[in-house]
Amino acid sequence: MLLSVKKILKSNEEFIFSLDKIGDGLILVSVTEPSKNQIIPCYWRLKSEIDYPPLEIGISQYVGDIINITCFITSITFSKLDFILPVDLNKSIQIDTKIFTKVNDFNDNNGTTKFFLYDKTMLCVFCDNLYDCKVVIKNQLGFIIDNMNNMVGFALYNLSQEQILMVNSLNDINKK
Repeated sequence: MLLSVKKILKSNEEFIFSLDKIGDGLILVSVTEPSKNQIIPCYWRLKSEIDYPPLEIGISQYVGDIINITCFITSITFSKLDFILPVDLNKSIQIDTKIFTKVNDFNDNNGTTKFFLYDKTMLCVFCDNLYDCKVVIKNQLGFIIDNMNNMVGFALYNLSQEQILMVNSLNDINKK
């Protein structure tokens, strides 16, 4: 089950993200919205068949705001993107929270994540194709939405040269 987008709205939210190398072939991606760190989120999780922690998206149960995202990039999930998605700037999304029944609830799903690097942008996608999708962008974070109003991924914009080299180092591991 994908996350259903309830609303696309103007936003003042500020997200920060980091990429941290956790040994050979594994990078931790962390995205947070600092002003909402006091909220206890519900989590939508995407578990993979591969033996590493799931992608987790923390969502405010009452409002539907995305509070944090955590996932891991491995050498097996990295590939190149050859097209650009249309964008909607200075906006954010609210998620339909009907999938959660209580505070600190978890909604577990099985699936795979694919990571794409294009110029200074990295995309994390959990759908089969990106055609007919758009990206709602606020600062350096974008939410990828399909034509059925489902969140099917996210994008990190304006990666630093150091972050790009870190992600590209996964390609070197694949070549060995």
